[in-house]
Amino acid sequence: SFLCTRVSDEQAGALTARFPGVQLNRTARTAWLAGGHPAERLGRVAVVTAGTSDIPVAEEAIESLRMFGAEATRMYDVGVAGLHRVVEHLAVLRAAPAVIVVAGMEGALASVVGGLVPAPVVAVPTSVHEAVAVPLLERGIACLVEKPLAGELAAADRILAAAERTGAALAVGHVERFEP
Repeated sequence: SFLCTRVSDEQAGALTARFPGVQLNRTARTAWLAGGHPAERLGRVAVVTAGTSDIPVAEEAIESLRMFGAEATRMYDVGVAGLHRVVEHLAVLRAAPAVIVVAGMEGALASVVGGLVPAPVVAVPTSVHEAVAVPLLERGIACLVEKPLAGELAAADRILAAAERTGAALAVGHVERFEP
């Protein structure tokens, strides 16, 4: 099995020609081929976007979740400009074992959701890492933050200080993307 991300139209054509069972998600720009054994179901993750322009990144996250055996509940266009839209989904958000928040460049939604749920919040983009990681670390919840840790040195220092104060685990992951 495999999952390809950031797939161009040309690459999608080549993959479908070579692997007849490949599944494409044009919105997510992914190609996925299931293996011989279905992945064990790991639960349902909430995937939230601030606006409709964030949907392709959210869909890519959902395809990654599916590849690893998790399902997703989609909550799109619930940005903080209409906070009532977030509150309408509060029961589902609080029941999720994890939440992925895709919020363009302003990132306010990830901070709001992080303050409302007991689960870890994965925040996209980098500009929201501090706003999400520090409150989780201060509650003693371990965090995995994608590289780079923060957009500014001072923000990175605040994230590290929160982890040191509480002893909560903090890891910085690095995913390499290869594009021809």
